[in-house]
Amino acid sequence: MSLNQAALRFMERGAGLSERRAKLDTIGPALDEFIGTWTKKQAEEVLGAARDFERIDSEFWK
Repeated sequence: MSLNQAALRFMERGAGLSERRAKLDTIGPALDEFIGTWTKKQAEEVLGAARDFERIDSEFWK
């Protein structure tokens, strides 16, 4: 199993989607109910918090 696959499984388990994954084999429409439900302020807060994940730590990948 790749590190990416392992990370996805841990995230799914943390989000409570691991049982659903067994049924669907993908997340698929599991998050559809949340699409379009954030206010503009909530979306800005989430995107702001996620900005750290957009940076590449070049030292880590050496």
